[in-house]
Amino acid sequence: MSMGTGVLQPSAPRELGLVIYVITPPRVPIKDSLDRARDVFGPIGIDLVPTRTYELSSTQQPLYQHIDVGGCTMGSPISSRKHHSLHSIRYGAGRKGLAVYFIQSTTPPVNGCSQHPPNTPGALITANATMWTLAHEIGHVLGLFHSSNKNALMSRATTSISGKPSLSFPEVQTLLRSPWLT
Repeated sequence: MSMGTGVLQPSAPRELGLVIYVITPPRVPIKDSLDRARDVFGPIGIDLVPTRTYELSSTQQPLYQHIDVGGCTMGSPISSRKHHSLHSIRYGAGRKGLAVYFIQSTTPPVNGCSQHPPNTPGALITANATMWTLAHEIGHVLGLFHSSNKNALMSRATTSISGKPSLSFPEVQTLLRSPWLT
C-alpha cells in the first residue's frame, strides 16, 4: 500500500463486482449513481465493475416493489421473509458479487438498506434515493458504519451531503480490508 497523495491506496486496484437488479427504475439514473460511487471509491483504488443488469420478470416485479426492512441494522438478521427472498435472487452475482436491487420503497421509509443474509452481499436502493445513496450502501456492505459528519459518505442522511462526500483514513483502511473485494 502506498500513501502517495495522503490517501491510502493498494498497490493494485481492487474490484467489487456489481450485479444490478431493476424492479423500479430510480429517480436518479443508475449510471449517475454508479458514476458518483466511482468518484468516491476510485481514488482509493476500488474499481466498481457492473457485470450485468437484470430486470425482474413481470411476475416477480410486483412481489418486490416494497420491502419491509425492519430496523435495517448492519449485521443483524433480516426479519422480513420478502426481504430475505429478494436476496436469494442473485443470478450472475457469484460468491463475492454485490447484488444491488433498485426497488420502489421500504418500510420504514429509507433511501437504502444494506442489511443482507450472511455471505450474500447485497443492498436495496429505493426509487427516491439520492445520487450518493448507492455509494453509501456500498460503504456499509464493505464494513463502514454511520458518521456524525454531515458531509461524510457515511452520514446518516445522504440528503445532507453537499459536494463530494469525504472518507476518513480509518474508513479507507476498513474499505480496503473488505473480504468482498477481489
